[in-house]
Amino acid sequence: MLHIVVVDDHASLVESMHARVEGAVSSPVKITPLTGEYLKEAIRELRDRERNWRSNGESWSPSRYDAMLDSADILLLDYRLADLYGQDGYMTGEDLAALARRYSKTGPIVSVNRFGGQSFDLRLRPGIDTWAEMSVAHEDLGNGRLWSTAASGLYRPWGWSSLQHLPSLFARRVQHALTHFESPVAAALGVSEAQLDIMPRSVSEALGEDPLNATFQEVAIHRAFRSSNVPRPSRPQMARVAAAVVGRWLSDSVLPGEEILIDAPHLAVLYPSLVKGARSQAGLNRLATIPTDVDGLLDSRRIRGARFRPDFWLDRPAWWSEAVLANGAVAENHRPWEKKPLKHVFAEDTSRFHRPHECRAFQAVGMLGPRYVRIPDTTIPYKPASRLLT
Repeated sequence: MLHIVVVDDHASLVESMHARVEGAVSSPVKITPLTGEYLKEAIRELRDRERNWRSNGESWSPSRYDAMLDSADILLLDYRLADLYGQDGYMTGEDLAALARRYSKTGPIVSVNRFGGQSFDLRLRPGIDTWAEMSVAHEDLGNGRLWSTAASGLYRPWGWSSLQHLPSLFARRVQHALTHFESPVAAALGVSEAQLDIMPRSVSEALGEDPLNATFQEVAIHRAFRSSNVPRPSRPQMARVAAAVVGRWLSDSVLPGEEILIDAPHLAVLYPSLVKGARSQAGLNRLATIPTDVDGLLDSRRIRGARFRPDFWLDRPAWWSEAVLANGAVAENHRPWEKKPLKHVFAEDTSRFHRPHECRAFQAVGMLGPRYVRIPDTTIPYKPASRLLT
């Protein structure tokens, strides 16, 4: 059972978020509100750990990891914590997220209302650095498809992770980062020097000045502990930071353009010969479920060597685009004139395939050509609107 901790300094907003989540999640969950004096106590606990690590060094560790934030499989954190003053100091949700990631055992962090109300980002890549695995609006919490792609409804940005599955994936990432703590991230993830070279520098250098050789330890230091004013915690705690940084790097910077890594729905668009069976709308939509039965839907044997591994670093299967492009066993590569395009396009805002006339094209990052949105809810703004092409 997932334990979701909902944080805000206003009890009424915590209750509202609690109600939305409870109504949206179909599987059994435990939801714990954290507000008022209990929230201040949780922050004081993190500050105490920070002081102890500053005084005692990296060898120190809490005798017990049983504070409220430590038990959270998912931490839902409102960005505006306006009432936290006094001895606790002024603090935004981002400040608390940084503190929680450095000094607690919380699972994935979801920032709520950092960018105001609901909107769809046509740039597809987050334009701001954050400690949260995801940023959503308050209204999004009531969308069942935020929690599971199998839920009913239309609106669901493909860039969202499936929150139902993210905590278990995050735990595996933490263990992998700890096991390979002093090893290069690139080697542990099977990323070659050539693959790093084709990435924009703004993407590759997010791992550090030497992306090929940056270790998980160095990634954590580069992101969270460069300042002497920020004490470094124990190795297991720093591995949690590294896992969060590398996971966000892959999901928010490397994957969205689909030109470095390419996921199943976009692979089907570029290489329809890989789709097994009838290319019906329902069959294609199964490619966008999380988790995905790749072998049952795609002839993935022909591109097995291009598969991104370890696959738990993403919540969806993906392949190295360059390796797929160089694979002569794929029909579109050696007989491109015989390509039979799909009759449906993939909509980034519904995570489903639709007829082209139902969608609008927009200008996005990457080599995929036009991307599409369905715009099922006209009350949600699409920004920047100048990227819409039709």
